Amino acid sequence: MTVAALTKGDLLALAGGHPVIECEVDASSTRSVGLRSRTGWAALVLRPTRTHGTPVDLLGDDAATIVSLLTDPPTARWLDDHGASGATITRPHAPEVITALGTDPAAYTDWEWLVTTRPPAPPARAVEDLNETCREEITSFLAKHSPRSDGRPFAWPGQLWLGVRDPRGQLLGVGCRDWSLGGYPKLTGIATASARRGEGIGRSVTAALTRHALDESSMCTIEHYSDNVVAARLYRDMGFDQAVEWRSGPLR
Repeated sequence: MTVAALTKGDLLALAGGHPVIECEVDASSTRSVGLRSRTGWAALVLRPTRTHGTPVDLLGDDAATIVSLLTDPPTARWLDDHGASGATITRPHAPEVITALGTDPAAYTDWEWLVTTRPPAPPARAVEDLNETCREEITSFLAKHSPRSDGRPFAWPGQLWLGVRDPRGQLLGVGCRDWSLGGYPKLTGIATASARRGEGIGRSVTAALTRHALDESSMCTIEHYSDNVVAARLYRDMGFDQAVEWRSGPLR
């Protein structure tokens, strides 16, 4: 096998139009390698993030092919040269891949990647724009009510933050429409005040963000930790389809 840079078009052809590649890979990127074997295909895609370093996504339809690509010496050198900082593995293949990596299975976290093309019903509550003057307020809200959130209010250009307030002006819920590397809108930082959950606040914020995103693009994505069953139920009820189950952790 020869390790060679693949374009986004090459990756889409290899993976049969995989939605993660369409939405999450920069059109100009060549930070990926791939392999097609008699049993399946595999691709390693470096995906720089603003909050989790530069993990490598390990995609494929066959664990043995993923392991073959991952453990090939030229691939290891390629990962070192590009500063890969972690591994994100399609969950059905994760046990075999983690065994090949020789890492601790307990060090990994499960999460879901979802996508929709269907606008949900309009929000039932009034949702307002939150501008950069609200940065500290949103940051404090997330730290208190959603400490695992990847939301970073106005830390980079292009974010749209929306929120719901009570009659006194206190934030009850927030969320952000950001942009993926592939140029598609993605939702992040969605959180509801702990004491006000179950009142439809998160649904209203998510609905407003999704409708805005689908006015801008044909697809919108969202992620959540697998143990967040409330978010899982809400997003699926609003028309998001689970596209990939991931397991993320150390590469070495």
